[in-house]
Amino acid sequence: MVFHEPLFSFLIYFIVSVILCCIILISCYLFNNPRFDNEKNISYECGFKPFDFIYYPFDVQFYRVGILFLLFDVEIIFFFPWLLNFYIISIIGHFVIFVFIFLLLIGFLYEIKIKALVWYPQLWKFTFNTQ
Repeated sequence: MVFHEPLFSFLIYFIVSVILCCIILISCYLFNNPRFDNEKNISYECGFKPFDFIYYPFDVQFYRVGILFLLFDVEIIFFFPWLLNFYIISIIGHFVIFVFIFLLLIGFLYEIKIKALVWYPQLWKFTFNTQ
């Protein structure tokens, strides 16, 4: 019996992945220690309490940093195909990726210039008039 190599390796990978997922799920079920206390109701990264007044003003800075992180994280994913085929790609492909890196750098410098990553730029600056 002759196996088709890519299909056989995919089948082995799929079987190992399913077995590993089952082992992780079973171990989580067996070793779970459910505790219900006030610690589970605190805010984690959103900046406001989960069960508070609905019209309470919340901080948008958490979402801004999260969106910027996702934007740069997705752009970093584009580097992997380039790195895997580094020696195969022609000089035009390398030029395109360097233009892409340059545009990322320009975007990052623009974020620094407009102070998008500064936490509370004007809110905590207290000035006292001594007149």
